[in-house]
Amino acid sequence: MNGAIAANRLKVEFKDIKKNPKLKLELVENQSNICYVCFKGEDNTLYENESFKLKFEFDDNYPIQKPSVIFVDHIPINPFVFSNGLICLNILDTDWSPILTISSVTLSILSMLSGTKEKRKPVNDEIICKKGRKTLFISVIILIIQ
Repeated sequence: MNGAIAANRLKVEFKDIKKNPKLKLELVENQSNICYVCFKGEDNTLYENESFKLKFEFDDNYPIQKPSVIFVDHIPINPFVFSNGLICLNILDTDWSPILTISSVTLSILSMLSGTKEKRKPVNDEIICKKGRKTLFISVIILIIQ
């Protein structure tokens, strides 16, 4: 990672994550633009005792530019999580703000999972998995308009 601002911000955020007992940070050797955050589903939710791993990928313009965030390994069955790990959450796209952090994004995703009332795949899961993230947000806009 060449962006000094991004690199310094990530160092601060990595320290912050280490202070949160709910989150476990995994850094990738020789790849300062990628990290993984592991967490467990909250008690008394549909995801209780399930373990999850998010992959965060940053560019040199972070935090101005949002990171790429996807589930890897165990992908939850959730109306807002596609089978390929893509997550449909406004803060990961249109509502991104540089004030958001790795911890706040992870906790927002945990909150989204905790509020789920039914484990089911999202609408258009197969199409989104084949065509990618741009199709995801076009599909969301179409669903909202309808």
